[in-house]
Amino acid sequence: MKLKTIVISTFVLSLTAASAQASVVKRFTDREICKAGLAMALNKSPQLINAVGVTGANIFLAEKSRNRDDWEYRCEVNKETIQLDARNNKRKDVLVDGIITYNINKSKKVIEVKKKRKGTGINRKIYRLNELN
Repeated sequence: MKLKTIVISTFVLSLTAASAQASVVKRFTDREICKAGLAMALNKSPQLINAVGVTGANIFLAEKSRNRDDWEYRCEVNKETIQLDARNNKRKDVLVDGIITYNINKSKKVIEVKKKRKGTGINRKIYRLNELN
């Protein structure tokens, strides 16, 4: 009887530990998704992009080499797409125009962002979660 109780207790304890570990897995935030989309669109490292603010569903981004307190791009994350808008009309170019799609692989902690470009096909980049922090 004691052996049966020990086996059941050990099994319950291992299930509890496994579920606790699964809940610790970090999810991609909208800020990280936006950083990945803008980094791919501008063909820059996500470490060079700074999320400078959030208002509702909009996330404001800037390149770190420029003024850190002022935003240059507005980003909105939808179910499978990222929409980017440039603040300055001069910066509205083919890089940020159009729809950027994303796909998250939670088990590998990576995000793949894609955008169709006229004449050059599909631009695709994969970023790890730790690259976007």
